[in-house]
Amino acid sequence: MVHFLNLGETGMMRGWIIFVVMFVVLFFAFNRGQVADDVLNSSRPSADYLHFFSYGTKPFDRNEFKRAKAYYQTLLAGKFSTAAMHANLGFCYYYLKDTAKAIEQYNIAIRMDPKLYALYYDLAVIKQGQKDYAAAQELYKKAIYLIPKTKSDLLDALHINPKFRHHVMFDYYFEQRLPWDKLMAYNHLFECLVQLKSYDGILEYAASAMRIFPKDPEIFYYAAYASYNLGYIKEALAFTLRSIEVAANYAAAYELKAAIMRMIGDVESQKQDLLSFKHFQEKDGWRRNRDIEDLHHWDENTVLFQIYR
Repeated sequence: MVHFLNLGETGMMRGWIIFVVMFVVLFFAFNRGQVADDVLNSSRPSADYLHFFSYGTKPFDRNEFKRAKAYYQTLLAGKFSTAAMHANLGFCYYYLKDTAKAIEQYNIAIRMDPKLYALYYDLAVIKQGQKDYAAAQELYKKAIYLIPKTKSDLLDALHINPKFRHHVMFDYYFEQRLPWDKLMAYNHLFECLVQLKSYDGILEYAASAMRIFPKDPEIFYYAAYASYNLGYIKEALAFTLRSIEVAANYAAAYELKAAIMRMIGDVESQKQDLLSFKHFQEKDGWRRNRDIEDLHHWDENTVLFQIYR
């Protein structure tokens, strides 16, 4: 899933200020002919559409993505470019099924801004989709390492000029989006490590993930799964029970617990766990809400402030 960094909805007056600044910057930033003007004017609303799509409130529309792609291509043809612009173009290519060009744009963005965690996260999602789990797990680890820990770190990561900081509303992003990014980076990392059978790696990262997210059942499940495959049955059972304690309707945890019960010879518990697994698999089972897209889409205010820093 790809998310939109909505950092600029700050009221009508601020909106007018941003519009005027945007106009001035774009006017001087591009040697624009009529063709470029027409592309920017006609395709800019499609860039706004990506905001709604990334939050799951608009369905996929290929034509909107094609217009948005033209918008970012035109912006990048001007005098200025930023990592966010290239990432937004990569975002468009990804959903238009041109994965090679999407990867190219994200690699350019990373070279331009090697400390922005979201670029590694987005490229990791693409690599995971290609089943290149070795590359994806390294990128997820890099993203986890780079995720900002403070609001000041976040502003620095976005390269927002101090004189524009009062225009950028990022409390929601810092308090809700960043934790979600970190949680999903761990989650996707574990998915890759399962495919690579790197069970020690799962336990290494699960230790920190459990401290950060002590009420997430899936993290405890992955720790249990890794322990089980390494033959640490006592630890596997403890992690499984913790997963069920956090989410009593988590089907996968009951399936794993049934396997553990079979291994230790507790047939009755195994039968009960299998019944619970089948019940919660069919209905009422715990599932993570994933309405938000994995990849990030950067709003125009962030792009503008990066140009005009």
